[in-house]
Amino acid sequence: MAGSFTDITARKRLEEQLYAAKERAQVTLESIGEAVITLSTDGLVEYLNPTAEILTRWTPASARGLPLEKILNVVGETSGKRIPDLVHRILDVNNPIDRETNLLLVCSDGSEVAVNLSAEPIRNLSGETVGTVLVLHDVSKDREYAAQLSYQASHDELTGLINRREFERRLTVAMITSRDQQRQHAVLYLDLDQFKVVNDTCGHAAGDELICQVSVLLKQRLRDTDTMARLGGDEFGVLLENCPVEHSLRIAEGLRQAVADFQFIWNNKPFSIGVSIGLINLAGDMHTLGQIMSAVDAACYLAKEKGRNRVHEYRLDDSELSIRHGEME
Repeated sequence: MAGSFTDITARKRLEEQLYAAKERAQVTLESIGEAVITLSTDGLVEYLNPTAEILTRWTPASARGLPLEKILNVVGETSGKRIPDLVHRILDVNNPIDRETNLLLVCSDGSEVAVNLSAEPIRNLSGETVGTVLVLHDVSKDREYAAQLSYQASHDELTGLINRREFERRLTVAMITSRDQQRQHAVLYLDLDQFKVVNDTCGHAAGDELICQVSVLLKQRLRDTDTMARLGGDEFGVLLENCPVEHSLRIAEGLRQAVADFQFIWNNKPFSIGVSIGLINLAGDMHTLGQIMSAVDAACYLAKEKGRNRVHEYRLDDSELSIRHGEME
């Protein structure tokens, strides 16, 4: 009878280390926010992590063994058409996809998700390719956040109208088309006449509500192509694009009349308000944004000086406006 003893301590330790490494990798795959899909060398699905399961609407059990194109329907974000060679590129071990952008993943339930995609071959210790790992990054939340930041940067929080900065940007574009294409545009500067009375006697909540109601009232009287902005406090700006002089006067008068007919009620107390409006028709003589805003502001100031609740049109031969300009300078 013969026997032998073999010390397997080192082997056991190695097995435990491999098991621990595998567990860490598995936990990591199941915890990360990226969608991970692993494929065999012939392009069949082997594994989906939980994020991939949520994103694709496929369960690992139902997806396992299916060709990638069965569960991955990706189209171009701009064209809306399926990218014909995408699966072939994913499985091409010689040319890994570092980052493919502007894609839409069409999920099994018909919904669409904006994604970025990357793919790398999986190799064993000998360097042989044993599969492919595909990673999808859901960028829809990033897009929403960026859109929200962009909206906040260009819009007034209280009324939802564009703010002064965005208004001046659009006005600058209108100035260029007026100069280069001889288009007729007009700019209105509106200042509520009795806002301070409401704000001081009823509080800021009443003042904010008045601003909101007036902004809705004014916007309803404008064309779809017109731009309205809250410039600050109780002041509004309106850009009337492709609007002849006589028509711009009618629109301005219509806005004035609408506010004059409006009655604001707060805690059963009625308030009558008005609006003073400055009007300027864009012409080649106005070379800068500052000149236009200064002129239309001066016209609005004169409308207030002359008794409020009226429209004052800026004209180059207006001596009163010339004096006002001098005072401002």
